[in-house]
Amino acid sequence: RREFRCRVFSHPLSLLSAAPVAKGSALGRCFSKVEIQRITYQPLHRCGVGVFNRDQPWTGLGVVLFVFTLDFVLHIVFAAQGWDFLFSLVAIEIAIIVHAFGPLAVLIGGQRGEDDRVRAMKYGLVLALPLTIGYWWAVNDMSWSDWLAATILIPLAVHAGLWNRHSWLASLFYAEKG
Repeated sequence: RREFRCRVFSHPLSLLSAAPVAKGSALGRCFSKVEIQRITYQPLHRCGVGVFNRDQPWTGLGVVLFVFTLDFVLHIVFAAQGWDFLFSLVAIEIAIIVHAFGPLAVLIGGQRGEDDRVRAMKYGLVLALPLTIGYWWAVNDMSWSDWLAATILIPLAVHAGLWNRHSWLASLFYAEKG
């Protein structure tokens, strides 16, 4: 017979479950009924994590990276199926994302703190540089030319133009109450 040992969970969501806890279950042996209810039925926003946590820079970056990945897969599928119109729409969206990764991350993430907005812009710029070269390499029939190195000037110009407007970008989708 195996013996169950209680683990220490560092995150309250690691035990998140909508199913009721059985009296003799492993979870029931580690925690009291009150502790289980507090852990399992706590709303996401009270745990400090959520899909759109505006108090850290990763939210917008993660969403933009997810949309880029989804668009990248879709452009392959649409090209293979011969759906030119949908392929063109996704290619335009990919072009916008790769050139304005940081501003889009701030726009979608809506970070409250200036440090978080600046960090999202910096990380977005770092991600935008190789993505831009890759995008223009693909547009150039997947062959290298010397002019591709100069394409990093596009995201540099976009990010520099919107760098001092990060608080405005963050407030477009998230109007502060007050």
